[in-house]
Formats: sequence, C-alpha cells, structure tokens
Amino acid sequence: MKIRSLLELNDAISQELSWRKKELSTLSILLQKRREHEKPVLLRSAIPILYAHWEGFVKNAATYYLQYVSRKKVKYSKLQSNFIALACKSAIQESLKSNKILLLKQVVEFIIHNQEDVSKIPYLGVIDTESNLNSDVFKNIIHQLGLKYDDYYLTKELSIDGSLLQKRNSIAHGEKLDVTEDEFLDMYKMMLGLLDYFRNEIENAAVQEQFKRLDG
Repeated sequence: MKIRSLLELNDAISQELSWRKKELSTLSILLQKRREHEKPVLLRSAIPILYAHWEGFVKNAATYYLQYVSRKKVKYSKLQSNFIALACKSAIQESLKSNKILLLKQVVEFIIHNQEDVSKIPYLGVIDTESNLNSDVFKNIIHQLGLKYDDYYLTKELSIDGSLLQKRNSIAHGEKLDVTEDEFLDMYKMMLGLLDYFRNEIENAAVQEQFKRLDG
C-alpha cells in the first residue's frame, strides 16, 4: 500500500483499525452468548487474539506513518532528529560492527554536510515489535515516530505488561491459565482505547507536521 498523501494515510489507518475492531467486537459478542461451560476455552483463546490486534495495528499504523513522512521528501535540516537517526541507523550499526573509525566518520560527515539533501527515510521492516509488544518496546516505537510517550500511555503500562502480555505469554506457552469474563472485558475496553488513542496521535502528528523541526 502506497501512502503518498494525508488522505491515503488516514484511509489506510482507518481500514486497518476498522476490521480489527469488527473482529474484536464479534469475539466479545460471541463470548457473551456462549454457554457457561464453553466460556473458559473461548476466554483463553481470546487473549492471544486480543494481543495479535495490539501488535498488528501498532506495527502497521506506525509503518504507514513512516512511509508518509518518507514520501514527503523533507530536507534533513527540516526533520526532527528521530527521523535522521532512522535514516542513519543501518550505517551506524555497520560502522560499530566493523569497529572502523573511517565508517563512523563517514556517517558523521553525512549528518554534518548533507543537511540540505532530500531525506531518505526507511520504513519497510523498521518497526520491530519483537513479537512481544510490552510497554518498553512500544515506548521505543513511539520515540521512533517522534511522538510523545505521555501520561495516557504511562497509566496503561501495568495493564499492558501485567495483564495482557503476562496472560498471552502464559497461554502461548501452554500453561493452563483461567481468564474470567471480567478480566477479558477490562482488557478489551483498554485495548480499544489504546488503539484509538494511538491512531489519533499519528493522524494529529501528520496534520500538524510534527515530523518537522520547530526551528526548521
């Protein structure tokens, strides 16, 4: 999917969120209609699905935003530093692996002398959820996008790490973990709120051009 305009970015994110919300809503309705002896199995199965939508949406929506910024072709001198870091990341990693100062020097010279060049920001395969999207990994993704990890996210850390991730990992590793209907509904509501908030933050950043330096 090519993201070349604000409209295409919003459409892509809307489509991404819409089918996920529909599936989660269907899952919630099905759980409420099940017989009591059927619910424990469905509740256990629901947790990995809930997590999958969390990881999948964050990864895809973040990638759409990076692609949007990349296709804006803003000069390096006008970009926030996190995007310059992404543009130089692979070169820096290679220079550190080789332990050759010449390679690192070339990276530094690029940053110093190529500020008026049109930026080339990578976006394919950049967002890494590490197959375990806990609050630390999510915070790193937020910083990659140049967004603010604010109080809203801070208040959700315990629910992400202590409820969703802990239960998902236990179930994925074959442990017999009981999940109550109230626990699922709490995680379900929390997840819908998180997805909506993340979506709004990305769309606001795009509209307000937060990817640009304030002094650019």
